[in-house]
Amino acid sequence: GWTGAGHRAIALDDLELPVALDVLRAWGVKGEDAALARVIEPLNTGGFYHALSVAVLGSYLGNFAGGDPNRAPDFSLLDAKDSDDPKARKLYRILEQYARALTAVERDLLSRVSLFPRGVKVEHLGWIAQSSGEVAGALIGLADRELVRILERLKALGLVFRYETDGQIVFSAHPFLREFFRSLLGTKPESVHESVRAKLALTLDARPRSWPRAPKLLDLYELLVEETLLAGRDQEAFDLCWYALGNYANLGWVLGESARGLRVLKYILPYQFSRSDANSAHMNDVGLFSRDLGDLGEARAAFARCRELNSGDRVNEPISVCNLAWVELDAARFPQALLHSETAVSLAIESNDHFQTAISFASRATSHFALGDITEAKNDFRSATDAFSGKPLVSIWGIAESECAQLTGDNVAALTQTRENRERSLQADYNPDLCRCNAQLARLLLSVDPAQAAHHLHEAQTFANRCGMVELQLRCFHAACEFSCHLGDHPQSIAEGDAGILLADTCGFGKCSIDLRLALAETYLAAGDPRQALQNARNALDRSEQPDCQYAWGKADGLHFCGVAHLRLGEDELASQRLTAALEIRERLGHGRVEETRRALEMCNA
Repeated sequence: GWTGAGHRAIALDDLELPVALDVLRAWGVKGEDAALARVIEPLNTGGFYHALSVAVLGSYLGNFAGGDPNRAPDFSLLDAKDSDDPKARKLYRILEQYARALTAVERDLLSRVSLFPRGVKVEHLGWIAQSSGEVAGALIGLADRELVRILERLKALGLVFRYETDGQIVFSAHPFLREFFRSLLGTKPESVHESVRAKLALTLDARPRSWPRAPKLLDLYELLVEETLLAGRDQEAFDLCWYALGNYANLGWVLGESARGLRVLKYILPYQFSRSDANSAHMNDVGLFSRDLGDLGEARAAFARCRELNSGDRVNEPISVCNLAWVELDAARFPQALLHSETAVSLAIESNDHFQTAISFASRATSHFALGDITEAKNDFRSATDAFSGKPLVSIWGIAESECAQLTGDNVAALTQTRENRERSLQADYNPDLCRCNAQLARLLLSVDPAQAAHHLHEAQTFANRCGMVELQLRCFHAACEFSCHLGDHPQSIAEGDAGILLADTCGFGKCSIDLRLALAETYLAAGDPRQALQNARNALDRSEQPDCQYAWGKADGLHFCGVAHLRLGEDELASQRLTAALEIRERLGHGRVEETRRALEMCNA
């Protein structure tokens, strides 16, 4: 689904005959081309050969048949009919022969490695080997060094591979091989996973006084969640996500570990729990993590499902609806965001939840502002502040209000609020919010304190690049584009803008797509390239005018930059038309840069 949206797919094709023969010979299979071609003829599909099957067959013949192609496994015509996937059936035939050639210890070790979809460390295989008879199988009593020796033998055979993580070696097997060798286990998979879970659980607190933050400790808890699920303890796994890892409250708000958070929740996504609030909390966090990682479609679906689960719940339903509104704000679907926000406000007031009321009003204010309803937006921001005990809005809601103040030219209010927001983020150790504040301060301080702006931008970029949260990266691209333009480094400004547009378009962050194109249009004008400026401004204008968008600020700025570009190109009539339309919208909005439009129009009419 990502192909053509900024990503390029690389198909892992099957092998042509000469390459397939080279693979066989690399494994030590001997013989003329014709003899080797006969051996792999059953793997022929339209003149191509399944790469994994060729490799496994070559490994078997080279290691267990003295390289003699005449000792290859027999295939029958039924191999192509007995399975929906003929390649799979043929590979299974090779693996059946291979399994008989392995020793009992090798088979049992490979079957246990195959239980771990993300690989397994030798230490954990050692725990299995020290377990009871059925769990350990032929590995019983083997020391770690013996396990490593056998694993290296299996690696040489091409049946497992290894990689290093945090200085520790992890062994894994190809997914297709895992599926086959798991069937040779000889005991319940849950029993093997329980042996690992029990050992891990002895060293980790299921309900720690403070949530873990160190990456290595987070790794251990993540493994414990996975092993607890695979051991058949579903509710315990959910409780570990909630009480030990802290779910979004810790992994998202504090650490920005959204990729880890979504990965952990995906482990338990197939499971249903007896308490509906557990399922809804799970879906809500799936939505939050998905939004962070730039998958607005999955976020939207998760929040919609969460709302269904919370239907009639006076506390949790407004949260789900408000989250849906913020997804639509990201996507630049502002009329839909307004509808969700209005529902959220009604539900939050009914629930008498002051915090949820505050963020629902902030959501509605941001929607109104984007649509050009400035009076309604200001009223809603005041209502949000009142519901927030009269204190300035914080987190993403405070950033939204700051951005609105900036657009109307009230930089003092924007700067004051963002600094207070940043201080609160520092005190609470909410690092994603701190990143948002730093990116916003970089934009606000450009003309008054470039050195401080550079400092805040560096801090924001450092965290955004480390955590990978798409919204934060887009904020940094926008700030960096404006910052470089202000310094006169137009090539760097263009590079930042282009990179941000690619990311925004790929992930469907429609508002950022428009805002970045407008920033890029301004850079091209400053760089003396009105044609490129016109192209970006017109694109932003077209997007803003879409029926499901109706972004008033995108229309105003798109018209303005189109007009200035036409003026630079000597197209006075077009310039006058665009600038006149821009002036009308900018005046209605109370745009902070309306004087620039007036001056450009005066030049056009001079």
